Amino acid sequence: MKYSRFPFTMRWIAIACLFAVFLLPRLAHAANDTSVIRDWKVQWIPEQAVSEAVPSSTRPWIESGADRPFTVLPEGMRGMWVRFTVPPTSGWQRPGLLVDRLYGLDLSVYEDNKLLYDSKRDFIFDLNKLLVPIDQYAVPKEIYVRILSSTERVGFISSVHIGNFEALSKRFLLKDMPDLLLGTSIVLLSLMMLLCSGFLHRTQRSSWISLCLIALTMGTIIIAYSPLPYLYFRPFGKFLLLLFDLSLFIMVPAINYYVDQVFEGQFRLFTKFRHWQAGYCLLCMICLIVYLAAGNRFYSVYYVLTTAILGAFILVQLVFIILLSVLYAKKGNKNAVLLSCGIIFLALMGTVDLILYFLTGKRYVLYLWKFGIIGMMMTLVLILARRISADYGKLLNYSKELELYN
Repeated sequence: MKYSRFPFTMRWIAIACLFAVFLLPRLAHAANDTSVIRDWKVQWIPEQAVSEAVPSSTRPWIESGADRPFTVLPEGMRGMWVRFTVPPTSGWQRPGLLVDRLYGLDLSVYEDNKLLYDSKRDFIFDLNKLLVPIDQYAVPKEIYVRILSSTERVGFISSVHIGNFEALSKRFLLKDMPDLLLGTSIVLLSLMMLLCSGFLHRTQRSSWISLCLIALTMGTIIIAYSPLPYLYFRPFGKFLLLLFDLSLFIMVPAINYYVDQVFEGQFRLFTKFRHWQAGYCLLCMICLIVYLAAGNRFYSVYYVLTTAILGAFILVQLVFIILLSVLYAKKGNKNAVLLSCGIIFLALMGTVDLILYFLTGKRYVLYLWKFGIIGMMMTLVLILARRISADYGKLLNYSKELELYN
């Protein structure tokens, strides 16, 4: 008898996900031999002063810090200077400076008017990190960081860590590694499922392929939302953003199609809604092509069409699916109960994320939605497994009836 290797592979993927979620964050915080700076001062940079290599002596400095950060750009401003005092670093063999989370596109770090670090992005992804080696000195020193951005967000949103550069490098990498492992695991799982689709009956294949597309796009979105790929693969930054947008435009109609298959097409209004929303996602793809062909010149229009309006439609989509799932579940359909639980969990995680994001003045980094995606993926897989099992049961019953008839 031959045994399939698929469950064995699934087991290792599950182990990798558990390792990513539970073990890596502990390793990232293992090194505590650091000095934490929680207070700093900021100075806004107006549009006409973006080329200045030193802060202005006339513009005021504003008190800020990890507990009261400034992250929203005022009207007419292009960025900010951040000034903080670094304690003596002679106690570390190779000292370094780390900022786990900040908003900004172009970063420059100065010490005594000497440029220590310079980074520029030609793509619009403002979630960033900063790791810089600094010199050894026996007295405190002032460090200046210039942050420029063409988005509405700029500034530090986490504390500054001073310590051994090697230990900070591990923290720099491991803090975001769980997202990459989780997204990669989901992508690999979806690709393996897609390879298996050729062995399914054509009546089951459409739901299976739509689930593969959902998993593939969700995994890609998780990977592309992490700041690490944009730091280590900077030449591919535009391509990663392209993958993020395309994955979103594909995932939305794929979810609708899968849900419509679960409902067996009984709700005509939802079927019309998914056709209409698929058409709008196609329009978003066309807008993406025009936006790229125009050299990113119509970002505000593209943002409204593909983020603001599409985001509102996604909220309507989630509410629509929840209502129909509840109606279908009242008829005793267990698949509808599972689907409603998965969608409600995703909607709850997304809602909490958005509430925290706006309550903190857009300083909060969204992450709970990833757990919502995992929960919804589990329910979708369970639903598909139940449907395949039900089809197999019907086939066995039909075979028995045919045998009795003969």
